[in-house]
Amino acid sequence: MKRNLIFVIIIAIAIVFVGIGTGYFLFPSQNPSVAPEHLTLGLQPVESSALLYIAKDRGFFSQNGLDVTIRDFDPPVEGVNAMLRGEVDLDSSTEYPIVLNAFNYENISILSKHVQVQSVSLIGRRDRGITNISDLPAKTIGVNRGTLSEFYLGRFLILHGMNLGDVTVVDVRPPQFAEAISDGRIDALVSYEPYLSIIRGRMGNTITEWPANSGQPAYGVITARNDWIGHHPDLAVRFLKSLDMAEGYTTNHPAEAKVIVQKRLNLSDDYIEAMWPRNQFSLSLDQSLVLAMEDEARWMIANNMTNATAVPDFGRYIYTKGLDSVKPGSVNIIR
Repeated sequence: MKRNLIFVIIIAIAIVFVGIGTGYFLFPSQNPSVAPEHLTLGLQPVESSALLYIAKDRGFFSQNGLDVTIRDFDPPVEGVNAMLRGEVDLDSSTEYPIVLNAFNYENISILSKHVQVQSVSLIGRRDRGITNISDLPAKTIGVNRGTLSEFYLGRFLILHGMNLGDVTVVDVRPPQFAEAISDGRIDALVSYEPYLSIIRGRMGNTITEWPANSGQPAYGVITARNDWIGHHPDLAVRFLKSLDMAEGYTTNHPAEAKVIVQKRLNLSDDYIEAMWPRNQFSLSLDQSLVLAMEDEARWMIANNMTNATAVPDFGRYIYTKGLDSVKPGSVNIIR
C-alpha cells in the first residue's frame, strides 16, 4: 500500500513538471508558444474610454491572450457602422446607435456597459440674443444629427416647453463644432468635450451654457455582431476579463490611471482633473441602461425618426452570458 502511494505521488509530480514544461497549465496569454488572438476595437478618443486605454497600456489584453488594435471613431456611431461592415470586431459607443440599429433588426448585441457620463452642453451666442433658455425659439441650433446629442437637444427643448419644430436644426459634424459656433453659422450648438473646452477658450464670456443631459447620462457600451459572438464566445470573455482588470486598476490606482489616459489623449492637467469625476467606470448590465434605451426609442418614434411604431425588445440586443461569467452579480436586467 505504501509503495503504491509513493508511486502515485511520483507520477503526480511528474505530470506537474511536464505540464509546466509544456505550458499545459498556463493560460494562453502566458504560454509563449500560443499566438495571441488579434482583435480590432473601435472607440471614441475621449477620456470616457479610459478602461479600454488602460487595458491596452497595462497589458491586460495581452495577459488574456489578446492583441488589440484600437481605431478611433468620432462620432461613435461611425464605429458601430464599421463593426456592422466587419471592419472592426468590437466597438465602444454610446447606447444610442444600438437603439437605431434595433429598429432595423441588426445582428448586434451589447456585451457590457463600461462607463456612464454626463458631459453634453447646449451653448448659445449672447450676441445672437441668447442669454436665457426662453430665447431659443426661432434660433439656428447645430447638432450632430442621428446621434445621442440630437436626442438630448430634443428632450431639453421638451422639458422647457418647446420642441424641435420651434428651432432650426443644422447638422454639424464634431470636427466643425468650434468653427460653426465661432464664425456665426449657427446661433447655438449642442457639444461635448473636448470641443467644449476649445469653444470656451475661443469665445469666453460671449457664450452662455446649459447642461443638455437633463439628468440622463450617456452610457459607454461594448458591442459586437451576434455572429462574431457566436463564433468567439471565449474571446468575448477574455476581452471583458481584460476590462474587469482595468476597472480594478482604476479603482486601486486612480492617479496612475488618469496619467495613462492623459498621455494617450494629450490632455492638460486642468482638463483631466475637471472631467475625470464626471465618469463612473464600471462593468455592468443594469436596468437603467434598458430604460434609457426605451426612452430614446420612444422619442425617435414620436419625432418620426423611424418608421417603427413600437419600442424594440432590447433584451434581444444584450448578451449577458459573457459578463455574468466574468463579474458575477453585475448583470441586473429584468427579463
